[in-house]
Amino acid sequence: MSSSHRWILVLCMLLTFGSAHPHADAIPAKPRYDPPNERTFELQGLWRQTSAEFEGRAGLGTNFWLISADKITILTRDNGAERNSGSWTYRIDFTKAPAELDLTPVENNAGGKITYPCVLHLDGSRFTVCLQNFPQRGRPADLISRAESGIGRFVYERVK
Repeated sequence: MSSSHRWILVLCMLLTFGSAHPHADAIPAKPRYDPPNERTFELQGLWRQTSAEFEGRAGLGTNFWLISADKITILTRDNGAERNSGSWTYRIDFTKAPAELDLTPVENNAGGKITYPCVLHLDGSRFTVCLQNFPQRGRPADLISRAESGIGRFVYERVK
């Protein structure tokens, strides 16, 4: 076996099995989605939109969010029939005030490259979310939808 073949073999073994002496200070990779915590469990269930506004102007609130441990499904009513209008995976950080919410569309999402930065306030059986419709503008700073901001503000109440 030539010298260059030995080095390739050693490199392959290191990549496959790792170093014999792992770094004690190595930080493990963070999972894309945090495991659900107690606050996330509070969000799970069916929620009805009670108000909506975009860039400070009132809009129609006619949808529902069905929230599970790892997905939000948007349900709309069309002539009395419930219809699945798409879904997001989500990540939430309740350690921030307001809580930070990232929504990533499951369908038609250019390979998962688009994530909508949001903020959320949960208060018992009601929550408010502000969603930035133009992700490149960054996360909303608060729960207000202002003119020319690209931010939609939506209020949901738990369905009993």
